[in-house]
Amino acid sequence: MSKAPEFPAGVVVTITAVDGRSWIRAFDSKDKQILETILDKGEAKTFEDPAQLQVQVGNSGAARLNVNGRDLGPAGEDGEVVQRTFVPGDPLPQMRTSASATPSPR
Repeated sequence: MSKAPEFPAGVVVTITAVDGRSWIRAFDSKDKQILETILDKGEAKTFEDPAQLQVQVGNSGAARLNVNGRDLGPAGEDGEVVQRTFVPGDPLPQMRTSASATPSPR
């Protein structure tokens, strides 16, 4: 019998630019912007929150997501802007995606 995967108590998201530059923006569970930056190829950023993290990723095909210790692969398609929200636990069934040409105003 296989053991169920263990996930951190909160939410831990790492975004790594693997195939080029990507801009990222992250918001915590209080809807406060905690990060906005451009990642050059090879750079990574990690952020945590006890309840929820929302990330926006530009040129999302160039960026890989690791959420709560699980590699989710590319954040989206090349040139695409995606917005994803994560909570504690397994990120696969909870992943919600909305893609748009421009990020939504905050």
